Amino acid sequence: MTQQLIPPTRPLEAGLYLVATPIGHLEDITLRALRILRDVDQIAAEDTRTARKLLNAYDLQKPTFSLYRDNEAQRVPRLIEHLQEGQSVALISEAGMPGISDPGYVAVQHVLEAGFPVIPIPGANAVTTALLPSGLPCDRFMFLGFLPPKSGKRRQHLAPYLHVPSTLVLYASPHKLPSLLEDLENILGDRRACIARELTKSHEEFCRGTLSELAAQFADESRRKGEFVLLIEGHQGPVETVLESEQQETEEARIKARIRTLLKEGVRPSKLARKLTAEFPSLSRKRAYQQILALEKHDEDGQKESEES
Repeated sequence: MTQQLIPPTRPLEAGLYLVATPIGHLEDITLRALRILRDVDQIAAEDTRTARKLLNAYDLQKPTFSLYRDNEAQRVPRLIEHLQEGQSVALISEAGMPGISDPGYVAVQHVLEAGFPVIPIPGANAVTTALLPSGLPCDRFMFLGFLPPKSGKRRQHLAPYLHVPSTLVLYASPHKLPSLLEDLENILGDRRACIARELTKSHEEFCRGTLSELAAQFADESRRKGEFVLLIEGHQGPVETVLESEQQETEEARIKARIRTLLKEGVRPSKLARKLTAEFPSLSRKRAYQQILALEKHDEDGQKESEES
């Protein structure tokens, strides 16, 4: 019956076909994807065992070779040889779209450099599948993939996204989930979030709440089974707040530099405050005095430390 639904065979040009495969449920594959997998000359698969399971489910028999992250660079010459011989090659990952937190980027670059086309065959994707029912804004989102495994590097990686207004989407491994949720709360605050688990499979689950609530839910190791997509609400302050903050930091640096220059010129603090408020209209007289005193104290403390050493 399935074979009857697949469109008729069409000649395929030599090229690399990026074919999306199911992320869990075997029925989540397009008729076009099945046609491409049936008609290509070769299939490069991240996991040949998973690929064989999919192909057998739809009674498809094709020569298959492995292409995963650790051997991608070594497999590229073989891939290019097939294309140079006029063959068509499909690239499939273990689940979803190739190249999205999966092998594919290196192969695509080399194929394009060799002058052959790269043709996307769209389909299932964990990011959008998790995003739509999450209850979080989906008009704009940012995909972060897998974050660094160590907490220090992970926090450093997260810091630039503190003020991003878009929903943040990332993948999480079960054993890293507790420390990841802790880092997210520490860096981003206790925001609304959603954990999507085992997407499209029989035990599919969406858990919604704040980051601290989700951390409590998944504190029990028995709850941390399967594959996870984690979605976090974006920064809720207006975008202008971020820009104003950056501008304020720049102005603060200019004010400090100006204070040091005027102090070196021998300008008295009382006169210095008037000069500063005239040059920086947003600066109050009181704030100017505070800046002058703080800077003088900082410089004096620094001088004492250097003398003691």
